[in-house]
Amino acid sequence: MYELTATKLEIQEELDQAKHAAISLGIGAGVSAVGGLLLALTLVHLLAAHTGISLWECYGIVGGVLTVLGTTLLYTGRRRASRVYVAPQQRTVAAKKEDIRWLKDYVVSGRT
Repeated sequence: MYELTATKLEIQEELDQAKHAAISLGIGAGVSAVGGLLLALTLVHLLAAHTGISLWECYGIVGGVLTVLGTTLLYTGRRRASRVYVAPQQRTVAAKKEDIRWLKDYVVSGRT
């Protein structure tokens, strides 16, 4: 019974990690899209107004910074997602096999 509870808790932990990875991916995509769409124009014109840089160069600078930020967040989420294992770890499977082997030996030997 203990092993079943341990396996259930391990699977729940992996699902929580998957949820956190999905949240990171969603935040990365959302920041990239919303930040790029809503703030890009403001930042571009602010940069152009306070520097001698042409407007098209300001668009390139702001677009590049937002792209790097979004890519970094997406990479972080992808890395977290790659560490999620839905199936039980190998040591858990090995422990279950050992428990089954022990129970078989115990029942067959008649020590009940």
